[in-house]
Amino acid sequence: MKKCMTTLKLTALFFSIVISGILNAFSVYLPYWNLDKPSHTKSVSVIFQKGLFPIHWKQNPTFFNAVTVMMLVSSGVLICLFLMFLLSLMAILCHSARQVKIGFRLCAVITVLAGLFQLYSFIIMAIEFSLNKTPNWRIGGSKINNGCEYLALVSAIIDLFVISYLSIISSRISLAKSSKRNSILIWT
Repeated sequence: MKKCMTTLKLTALFFSIVISGILNAFSVYLPYWNLDKPSHTKSVSVIFQKGLFPIHWKQNPTFFNAVTVMMLVSSGVLICLFLMFLLSLMAILCHSARQVKIGFRLCAVITVLAGLFQLYSFIIMAIEFSLNKTPNWRIGGSKINNGCEYLALVSAIIDLFVISYLSIISSRISLAKSSKRNSILIWT
């Protein structure tokens, strides 16, 4: 028996895209990417967190500039993904199976691009910290972890879910004709 595409599944996919975009925005605009060298004042060492903004091309190391560019591109790509997904939802309302398939496949390709940029940014920062080019600072006995690259990783994992679900949906969409000659989008 063929089932109609449920609103609940599309809503879950929509919220996954929104959550991925929010996590990516937090990872781009929060200042927790890199630790600057501390300045020692009396007995207290002050640690400065460094974000992607403002961009200092000549002062930042090359790897940090590459991460900045990749995260900015992934933000732009996720905005395009959101708009493309909305256009695909409008195609569902217009009962156009071909446009829905094309839209969901383009959304999957766009999501792959965003997820790869986020994953590469995480890998570059993880390699940088593992090579001890930035020292491991401790405050109160606990190691300071830079949170923004982990937000980018979680966003990339959510993008993986979105990619798999979009490819499943686009492969199962077909057009069925009813007896009244109305086209109905179905998900087999």
